Amino acid sequence: MTRYLTILLTLLAAQTASAQHLPDNPVARAIVGAYADACATETGSPDMTFEPGAFVPVDLDEDPATEDMVVDMRFATCDRLPALFSGSGGSPIHLIVGEDTAEFFGGHWQIVDFGDDGFRSRIFLLGVHGLYCDGYGSQLCVRAIGYADGVFSTQPVLE
Repeated sequence: MTRYLTILLTLLAAQTASAQHLPDNPVARAIVGAYADACATETGSPDMTFEPGAFVPVDLDEDPATEDMVVDMRFATCDRLPALFSGSGGSPIHLIVGEDTAEFFGGHWQIVDFGDDGFRSRIFLLGVHGLYCDGYGSQLCVRAIGYADGVFSTQPVLE
């Protein structure tokens, strides 16, 4: 019995150590609140776990006065229904620039600097389902998302 208790305590400690805390960002907290509500609706409990990578401070507008963040729901689980926020099309990815937000679905992402000194901006590249590129599910497809003057912009999505 002591052996099983030791294993259980070790697993709980490892899970707690890997969890990520909610950020102070009020926009991110509001987004998470909506997901906690969905979790509670589906399972009866709003309990969620956030792994490292769920909240990533970034710089999308190159303005140090705004607080930019990516809320990546790939790293969030509803404790009683772990796959609630993920599927074959990816997971919700929220971009936050100050008070402005946009939601996209996808997987891996990266921010790149695009252009030169005459025209330079940050572009958010998001791996998405192949259907967005008129292909099939696992086909490589990348969506480019820019932000300027309070507006998120992206290439047209095939419907």
